[in-house]
Amino acid sequence: VTVGWLTAPRRRRWVAGRRRGLSQRRRSREVAEAVPELCGSMARRLVVGETVLVALRGAAESTVLEEEVVRVGDDHARGSTLRRAVQRWADRSDAGEVRAFAAAVALATGPVGARPELFDSIAVTLRRQRERRADAESQAAQALLSSWVIAALPWIVASAALIEGGAPADVLVGTTFGRVALATAIALEALGLLWMRRMIRSAIR
Repeated sequence: VTVGWLTAPRRRRWVAGRRRGLSQRRRSREVAEAVPELCGSMARRLVVGETVLVALRGAAESTVLEEEVVRVGDDHARGSTLRRAVQRWADRSDAGEVRAFAAAVALATGPVGARPELFDSIAVTLRRQRERRADAESQAAQALLSSWVIAALPWIVASAALIEGGAPADVLVGTTFGRVALATAIALEALGLLWMRRMIRSAIR
């Protein structure tokens, strides 16, 4: 029965969907981490006189961004402007770093021009954002651990009381009032943990 439940078509589709979701999130994280380096490399290439497109292709070579940049180049070769081609990449991606890069390309191909300092500033900004996000995630992990410790303390005390026995244990498991109180405590603990997790996750977004 267990094997049948685990290998049911619906279960396999659910597992496949979870794997795709994890793969997409990992890919998005890799792209987000690579964009600052892409901007820094483009700035160095623009200094020596390369065009924005040539600098973009050279900076993305042999990186996780190479496939997307090739698509951008193909889109541009079919008649789309570089600004529009990069914007389509940003529309396909859910990484804010790619949207920031698309804005930089729009400025570089517009009135601002291909200024190396533009991409340098984007690289510095994105690195700082990544550092702040990493710090926030570290603090969030500590806060989540603290919430689990706080939630576990009442149950440690209750378990000790049940092991010891006596009147508190008799009331807690031997009366209707005690069982209702126990069920209410479990429900409130679950709601409290859910609330704290949502607060922590919203704080790092």
